Amino acid sequence: MKTVGLIAEYNPFHNGHKYHIEEAKRITGADRVIVVMSGNFVQRGAPAIFDKYTRARCAALNGADLVIELPVYFATASAEYFAKGAIRLLDQLGIVDYLCFGSECGDTSILSDIADILLNEPDAYKQALKDNLRLGSNYAKARSDAFIKCYPDYADILSLPNNILGIEYIKSIKADGSRIIPYAIKRLGNNYHDTECSHERSSATAIRSIINDCLNNSRDISDSQLQRYIPNNTTALFDNTFNNIHPMFENDFSSSLCYKLLNEIHNGSSLSSYFEVSEELNNRLINLFPQFTSFSDFAMLLKNKSLTYTRICRALIHILLDIKTCDIEKALADASSLYARILAYKETPEEPSILKNIAEKSVIPIITSLKTALDSDILSPVAHNMLNKDHIADDLYQHISGIKYNHVPVSEFKRSFHNQKV
Repeated sequence: MKTVGLIAEYNPFHNGHKYHIEEAKRITGADRVIVVMSGNFVQRGAPAIFDKYTRARCAALNGADLVIELPVYFATASAEYFAKGAIRLLDQLGIVDYLCFGSECGDTSILSDIADILLNEPDAYKQALKDNLRLGSNYAKARSDAFIKCYPDYADILSLPNNILGIEYIKSIKADGSRIIPYAIKRLGNNYHDTECSHERSSATAIRSIINDCLNNSRDISDSQLQRYIPNNTTALFDNTFNNIHPMFENDFSSSLCYKLLNEIHNGSSLSSYFEVSEELNNRLINLFPQFTSFSDFAMLLKNKSLTYTRICRALIHILLDIKTCDIEKALADASSLYARILAYKETPEEPSILKNIAEKSVIPIITSLKTALDSDILSPVAHNMLNKDHIADDLYQHISGIKYNHVPVSEFKRSFHNQKV
């Protein structure tokens, strides 16, 4: 049997994601789909709008055979680290033959050519990149401008977010010597950053906007047009004022972030030890902290020519969750740092569980119980610390949700992938 891997956030799951799963199987001829999915915090530097179990169940209802959590170290990182963590996780499962990802250009060969350039860094490109960084551009713009100068045929590719992620996936496959074969699918429908729904495959950004509007105006989802943009078999999850599913947004964590920053600054600590916090951002955080009002407003206040809003949000999440640069470096340097934490799976009498196959081939631990994993010696010290950070992040998410919606949070120790069996 052939297996295709997908890397996703499903924030939230929508028609475009269902199409991706179906098209991935069609293009590759794969029999099974394994998804590596961000947990309760995502790559744009924000909490996921719905908890990871809800999003994983949506995926399993719509064609995913197995959903595994991407550890929070990588899930909240820039494209390069996000891709490295996800690709290594898929590769170490031992059964993934293909990677299928969406991109604006949809051309695997072009993205592969760019990945080769970024890996090898020809002298002309390397010098152009250094010159742009010296002039004060942020890394993404400096890289894009260097490509425009050295490789004008690729001028538009690096300006689009899904192309960038696709390139990083291919880079990671090449750098790690993985046997996984990449395939790009052309993204259809609304663009990644579109804020209005104008196509049945609308962006997650636009869908989150609808959900936020319903929440702010005390409207049921059934009163909105959301059903046009999500699969029919997931609509029940969102009916009747979200049916006990609790949407979360970055400003829900404003008080927690404010306290963490206040504590660090009053203790005279340098914030630059946190992942993606440069000296420039460290100084701006300290100088502008007196004007803190909310997570999103503070991120906008910190933004400047060299610091993008998304990068700042990621840095703030790393501060909030106590994720430091040394943590990421240790995780990447330790070959035994990963694990496969199961969030959802699909099993039918006609299609036996994929878990047995992974258990036979995987070179990393398979986690079906958080408590058992943390209490045992199956994890390396680095992996144990990383899983514990996942646990802390999840507990924070659940407790803030409990305060916001007046419900008792469910302990991660009581969660099990068995609850998500489809």
